[in-house]
Amino acid sequence: MIHYIESNQLMNEVLKSQKLVIVEFYIPNSKPCEIQHEILRKLEKEFENEIEVFKIDITESQESIMIYNISAYPSLIFFKDNSEIERKVGVLDENTISNLIHELK
Repeated sequence: MIHYIESNQLMNEVLKSQKLVIVEFYIPNSKPCEIQHEILRKLEKEFENEIEVFKIDITESQESIMIYNISAYPSLIFFKDNSEIERKVGVLDENTISNLIHELK
C-alpha cells in the first residue's frame, strides 16, 4: 500500500524501514504524476516484501521542495539504510523502475 505522508514524517518512516524506500514527490491532478502513481502501485505489489512507497504532495508541503531540492515533478528519491541512494525526475516507465529496484535493493 502506498503511504501518503508529510515531509516532516519522511525521515521517521525511512529510518523505520528495513526495505528500499521510494518517495514520490508529486502534484495532485497532474497527468504525469498520475501515470507515475499507477506504475508505482503495480511495482509495489510485485515487490511488496522488498520496497515501501511513500508520496508527498509538494503543494501541501513547500518545505519539502527546499529540504529535498525538488525542481520538477514527479520526482522519485530512493533511500536505503537511512540514506538517499538515487534520484530521478520525470515519469519513469515500469521497466526502468523495476531495474532500479533490482540494482538498489
